Amino acid sequence: MVKILAGDFNCIESDRDKFGGKFTSVNELKELRKNVRVVDIWRKLHGSLLQCTWFNASKTIGSRLDKFFIPQDLVPTVISCEILPSVLSDHDSVNLVFDVKGFSSHGPGVWQLNLELLKDYRFCELIKATITEHVEYQHCFPSLHEWWGFLKISSRDIAQDFGKSKRRKINYDKVTATNLLIKAKHDLLAGDDSARIRIDRLESELQALNFVNQESLKIRSRAQWLEEGEKPTKYFFALKSTRRDKNSIKVVYNSGGDEVSSQSEIENSIHEVIFLLYEVIFL
Repeated sequence: MVKILAGDFNCIESDRDKFGGKFTSVNELKELRKNVRVVDIWRKLHGSLLQCTWFNASKTIGSRLDKFFIPQDLVPTVISCEILPSVLSDHDSVNLVFDVKGFSSHGPGVWQLNLELLKDYRFCELIKATITEHVEYQHCFPSLHEWWGFLKISSRDIAQDFGKSKRRKINYDKVTATNLLIKAKHDLLAGDDSARIRIDRLESELQALNFVNQESLKIRSRAQWLEEGEKPTKYFFALKSTRRDKNSIKVVYNSGGDEVSSQSEIENSIHEVIFLLYEVIFL
């Protein structure tokens, strides 16, 4: 079993994790790391760099309170560990990425139209033009049923492409604002007091962009209600994950009657069953 400790430890070990104010070392945190034999992976990767995950309201005091502690033998698998701005909390996030081999995708799943797209004038014009074009070529199809099916596929493709384009624009704006916010915080730590104004402005921009993402996440989770004033992020992420787990196939029996659970074995078993059904029905 791999031990990974993560969270807001509300204390620091070194003055390299402190900006402004009085530095107080907490020996208990060092003892904890030694006892469970884990490494502060961000500090190991970034050496003596000063960076904080928390600032007070006036941006005069900051600390790196949020950390990942991992076993030494897990260190070679780490791709990156970065502190990134977060406007959903008064703490920044710490992003830890591992190299996980053998991962298989579960496929695209079931697609549903994001009805929010119908509020976008450009999308509605695209759909109108598509319907008009398809009506002109209706006589080329052997039946109205097949023409209707082709129109639905075309509309789905347009909706997916349009939605991806909007998400790319939002993600680009988020990345740009995040990078500027990281730079502004570095400037503040380097002694540039004027960076406080930039930090407040960029955090407001990221809050607005995150709100758009929250709304799309709410739609994808298919939630039926939302309590007034409740912050939806954690709830909808959990609901989306629950739906994905419930809809995924984890174990099947292959043609030999053996139970298989890996993604590749499940896919091969399904292909075998489809081929056998084809033989029974058509041969």
